[in-house]
Amino acid sequence: MGRWFFDRGDELVFGVDVQRYRGEDAVANIATATETVYALFGQYRPHLNFAPRTALAIGARYSYADMATSNLVGSVTIQHPLSNNQYLRGGVGTAFRLPDANQLYANDVNDPDRTRGNRELGAEESVYAELGWGGTTPFPAGPLRWEFIGFAREVRDLIGRQEVDGVNMFVNLDDAVRSVGGEFILSLTLSRSWSLNINATVSQTERRGTSEQIDAVPRYFAKSRLDYDAGGRYGAALSALYVGPVWAETDIGRLRYGEHLIADLTGYYRFGPGLRHRLALRLENIGDATYASSVTTPKRDVTEEHYRVDNLGTPRNFQLNYMYRF
Repeated sequence: MGRWFFDRGDELVFGVDVQRYRGEDAVANIATATETVYALFGQYRPHLNFAPRTALAIGARYSYADMATSNLVGSVTIQHPLSNNQYLRGGVGTAFRLPDANQLYANDVNDPDRTRGNRELGAEESVYAELGWGGTTPFPAGPLRWEFIGFAREVRDLIGRQEVDGVNMFVNLDDAVRSVGGEFILSLTLSRSWSLNINATVSQTERRGTSEQIDAVPRYFAKSRLDYDAGGRYGAALSALYVGPVWAETDIGRLRYGEHLIADLTGYYRFGPGLRHRLALRLENIGDATYASSVTTPKRDVTEEHYRVDNLGTPRNFQLNYMYRF
């Protein structure tokens, strides 16, 4: 990556990115495969003489994957201070998402109802716009940082499931998907040791011409985290996640799941020279909530009728982890 500064204050950032992936999956019958993704990127940040405190950036990225298609995306972002403690920001651009290994290569011959991979899949492409208003409010213990964000996005060539010649396969769907929503972010320092973070999102994500939320995307969700850190030697965190209603289109109709609250508690201790050793104990799903993370509809052996099966989320459990930092 390189950076070039112009005499009048403009800045140009540019570079090359190479990522190589390798993996296999015995359950989905994915043989060992390797893929390399190459990318060129650049961003121009002009200095605006008429608005020196306004930050403007214009960027582009070209990516080529040796086992998929090439993509060119771009973006324009701007942030303008309203005062010393508040700002407005906005952005428009394009984006893409490459299919993952399961969507490309899944081929579980032992489960004919499992969705098969499709090596001809193209990337999902989208156009988006967002507007944010945020700021910092001073408090005795530390600043309160907050931001309200509104967004709109249209996704084309969405990767979904569809029956092709009697086989369920991943395909690029013809219908565009539109997503409109908002997000609220709050970060508060309660004291030298305590901090609180809250995030909530509401999203109406529907196929064009319909009024139904698309599969596997909750209408709303929220998460929070309360952290305690005693000077870096030991600490704890209490986190919570609420997921709103989620839907799935199946062989027996449209099924609803989700609507669950999960809380986790973590404590850690650092020790040794330079505090390089870290021991952490995690209690996951404190309330031992029973919830469905997804649903499937297999067939009965005799009647071949489809019936609902909830894939349950992780029950209450303890995890002990050790980490050494070099």
